Formats: sequence, C-alpha cells, structure tokens
Amino acid sequence: MNKVLFSEKQSTKPTWVWLIFWVLLAIFIYTLVMQEFLNKPVGDEPASATVMWLNGGLLFLVFLLIKNMLLKVEIRDDGIYYKYSPIHRKWRLIPYSEIKSAYIRKYKALSEYGGYGVRFGVGGKGRALNVRGNMGLQLEFNDKKSKLLLGTQKPKELKEALKQKISLKEISADTSNTNEGKDKEDSQEKELKEYSDKKIDNTNKDNIDKENN
Repeated sequence: MNKVLFSEKQSTKPTWVWLIFWVLLAIFIYTLVMQEFLNKPVGDEPASATVMWLNGGLLFLVFLLIKNMLLKVEIRDDGIYYKYSPIHRKWRLIPYSEIKSAYIRKYKALSEYGGYGVRFGVGGKGRALNVRGNMGLQLEFNDKKSKLLLGTQKPKELKEALKQKISLKEISADTSNTNEGKDKEDSQEKELKEYSDKKIDNTNKDNIDKENN
C-alpha cells in the first residue's frame, strides 16, 4: 500500500488578483453596454464588436484559469507526487532515488522566478510550481543540473513528513556535517518558526476582530 504521509492543496487567493479581474470585467461590461446597446463610442478609436467579444472571451478564459489553478503535493512511500491543475491531468512522480537533496527554504517569487504559476527561474534556479506565499520545498536532482521548487503553505508539516523518507543530511542540502550546513539548517528552522508564528498572530488577530464586532 502506497501510504500518503503528507497532502496539501493550494489555490490562488491573493485579493489583488481578483481585484484586477473584476476591474477588467467592469471595463468590458461598461464598454459593451455603451457601444452595443447605447450606440455611444468609447474612446477616440472604439473597438469593433468582433474585437470586443474576442476580448470578452479571453477574459472569461483567464477567469476559468485562475479559478481552477490548484497545486497538489503529496509525500508518499515511493516518492514525491505533484499535480498543477489544469496544466497537469495526471500526478507527476519524483522517486526518492532521483533526489540528491531536498530542503525547505524561503524564496522570492518575482525576482527568482518572475511570479507565480509554472515558472522557469534564472541563474540556475530551475523550475518552480507555486500559487502564492514565499516558502517552498527545493529539490535538487542527481544530474546536478535539474532543480524544482514546489511552493507550500505548510512548510513545517512537509519537512516532518519528508524526514521519514529522506535522511536529515539530504533535507539540509547535503551540508549538515559542516558549519555552513549547520548555519543553513538553523536559518531554515528560524524561517519556519517565523512563518508559523506569523500565521498564529494573524489567526489571533482575526479572532479578536470578530469578538470586537
């Protein structure tokens, strides 16, 4: 039986993403009503009806893409599984035998990978699959060239599950026996603690706000 030790589903939630979408939708509806129903051109060079409906269709496709974006990550007995919907129709498997090192780290989505989604980093960063946040599972493979970062909102739980299948040395990027590795491991633990404390503080704040209201 292929036991699941860890499972996480992540969807797109940033308010600014939906804000941009609703603003664009409002502009489209306003332009459509003004030009097609009230016969009042918008702008110096108003778009034709065909162009407007094409833009509307494109906006609808973007909405479906954002709505259905879902990153799933599982730690199982035989490897790490991931699936990024709607791009991946089936689970992708990374056997533990192919992993040289794996560790949790903080990353900068914009500067390292150009944002969120299925991304390709610069300067040897490799690929990234993420939807939000700044914590991820960094995987480095045996070919010494390929790298993959899987975003996570549960870094501590993910690390504990992965420890059951990969040695602590590999978790800390093959450097735990050196001072550099110890510093890196301490830094990772500090980042995880700060991340967890921040989530707890935000939860407590939300509870206090609800009680005051």
